[in-house]
Amino acid sequence: MLYLRPDIAAIMIYLTMQTAAACVNPHLSERDYSAVGIVKNTDGDVIYEEHHNHKADETGGISEVKYKSTTGRIIARKILDYNCRASAPDYVLTMHHDQKWIEEVRWQSDKLVVTHPEGKEILDVVDNNSLIIDAGFDNFVYENWSELMLGVEKEFDFLHVKGNDLYRLVIKLHAGTPDIAVPTDVVLFKIMAKNRFFRLFSEPIYLGYNKQTRLLDFYFGPTNLRGDVAGLEKSKQITINYLYN
Repeated sequence: MLYLRPDIAAIMIYLTMQTAAACVNPHLSERDYSAVGIVKNTDGDVIYEEHHNHKADETGGISEVKYKSTTGRIIARKILDYNCRASAPDYVLTMHHDQKWIEEVRWQSDKLVVTHPEGKEILDVVDNNSLIIDAGFDNFVYENWSELMLGVEKEFDFLHVKGNDLYRLVIKLHAGTPDIAVPTDVVLFKIMAKNRFFRLFSEPIYLGYNKQTRLLDFYFGPTNLRGDVAGLEKSKQITINYLYN
């Protein structure tokens, strides 16, 4: 889902809201799906895998992500509950090397309760269509697809859990970069800090989406797993290619 303030670069490492009567998001509620993300470092070596399973329902459904090492060992597990908030789900991330390392975000009315190893915070936020939490970004792209394809830049607030704060980011259509091979059936988007000065302290994230299905095809950017767990000490950037069942 990728600073002058100590955590402006960290926000790039971690990649809405309707009423109950109209909370169905077609991207989430229309079907169950599963996918595998193959994660490679800058040398092209597979370093871990993401195994995604989504169970759909009228409120958006529940997603589970298992992060597995190259030997099949589960190194982390994430549960996302969309519950009528397609772009800002509740979630719990547990690192399996240490069951005490848990990151959690949950809605309580109009407040966000954010829990992580450094503590617990309750945040007052504006529950609107520009608030993004974790993997909810994928649904933000889906909902704004037409404008993005026309070249319109879209701004959004992304929750940085460890900083207990929201950061203003922007996504836009991107023609391409020499470091990323883009298939002809894929469109590339670029995410970066809105503030131009902050961009000096953070790397952008690139997302490739299939033009027909609008499903995420690949990700290029930093990882939200810690290097000592995922074997990422020598790789600041990763590429994830997704295969859907």
